Amino acid sequence: MSNVDGIWNAGKCITGEPTDRELVPDKDLGISVRPNCSNNVRHEDHVNKTFGCPSIRTDIPYKNRKSMADYQNYGDEPEAIDLLAPATFTECGISEYDF
Repeated sequence: MSNVDGIWNAGKCITGEPTDRELVPDKDLGISVRPNCSNNVRHEDHVNKTFGCPSIRTDIPYKNRKSMADYQNYGDEPEAIDLLAPATFTECGISEYDF
């Protein structure tokens, strides 16, 4: 079965039919366009500085009551192995904090 113009197969659904203009990289590719979000070194002593914030936030105080709307990672979240192969006591509803 040949691919006739106008007939879309799985490959065309993934790649589409981009025009030459759509294939040209954006002029701001690799450049931060958000205000105050550039990683430019402004001082000599900041050459080895790490920009951004860590995934696990130790600088934010831990809240006693967690909320579903709180998306911060405080480092108390389970690891992937705990989710894939939970311990026997978790199946009984006993958490690690109960010990």
